Amino acid sequence: MKLEIMQRIKAKMLAHKMKVSVAESLTSGNIQSILGSISGSSDFYEGGITAYQKEQKVEHLKVDEPHAEEVNCVSPQVAREMAQGVCEMFSTHIGIATTGYAETPSDPRFNAPIAYVAIYADYNGAAGFVYEDVICGGDLNRTEMQKKVARKAIEGLDAYLEKL
Repeated sequence: MKLEIMQRIKAKMLAHKMKVSVAESLTSGNIQSILGSISGSSDFYEGGITAYQKEQKVEHLKVDEPHAEEVNCVSPQVAREMAQGVCEMFSTHIGIATTGYAETPSDPRFNAPIAYVAIYADYNGAAGFVYEDVICGGDLNRTEMQKKVARKAIEGLDAYLEKL
């Protein structure tokens, strides 16, 4: 991730006195690593959870179990629930979440890697989803897909902060 993007995110987060947390599935800690890579990140980054299994998403992030079961935890709704759930779990203004498949799944709904990203913000009297994306992996391998999704999530955070 480009240092300039992280510097900009840090400056905006500090200027607005905001805190961020992360719930990751397919990115497996990549977003947390990016956020923690900048000096002074502890001033705006509260932490995160990597939750691969449905049970963890349901218990810790309050993901709707019947829906998660129906879609194998891969849907825009699951990403949104994870983002809002991590925001509540860590008492932060912003929650970022990813879910999906880093490799071509056996799930008949998809024929290539796919990911859903959601960012939830509760700031200055307004709460809601401020960024959502669907990322198709095409012929990317597992680690390339994870990195692409993490980068898109950070870019989504940057885009939201630029609008404040």
